[in-house]
Amino acid sequence: MQNLRPVIALFLIALACGFLLATVNSFTHPRILVQEEIMLQNALNEILYPDLAVFEAIEPADDTILSLFAAVTYGEVVAYIMHTATLGYSGNVNVLTGIDVNGSVINVRIGAHAETPGLGSHIERPAFTKLFTGSRGPFRVVAHSPGANDIQAIASATISTAAVTDGVNAALLYFNNHLSGAN
Repeated sequence: MQNLRPVIALFLIALACGFLLATVNSFTHPRILVQEEIMLQNALNEILYPDLAVFEAIEPADDTILSLFAAVTYGEVVAYIMHTATLGYSGNVNVLTGIDVNGSVINVRIGAHAETPGLGSHIERPAFTKLFTGSRGPFRVVAHSPGANDIQAIASATISTAAVTDGVNAALLYFNNHLSGAN
């Protein structure tokens, strides 16, 4: 019985900690959801014209698109925003791609990722994300001398560059297969 006292004490401490964490989570979870919604709305507004569109969630037809929004202005769909996640160097890279009704990329924003700071994290820079703007793709990553629809790899971050490119290409493919001519 003497040998069981530390085990029982440790069990009771772990149980109390688990209960405490569950209680804190029940209080903070609604606030976290509100903050996530605010962050999503801000990200959507960064992709498109702020305050000019209402974003309506649409159920994606397949699992290549994590979430899909139609940007509606004056009752008419003016663009779509698609959220994709592709494998980068250090994990998934979340990409929001805005595509107008003609199939051209309007804007690209990088969401959560774990790419190497100072190397792969350069995918967040506007100078990189603007490489996709105005084109209909598909895009490919090249090391040197990019041509039309070529994205020059970020030095020492080819995998990160390819992850973003794959995300944008997935959004364009989805648009062409499911949304082109839908409005």
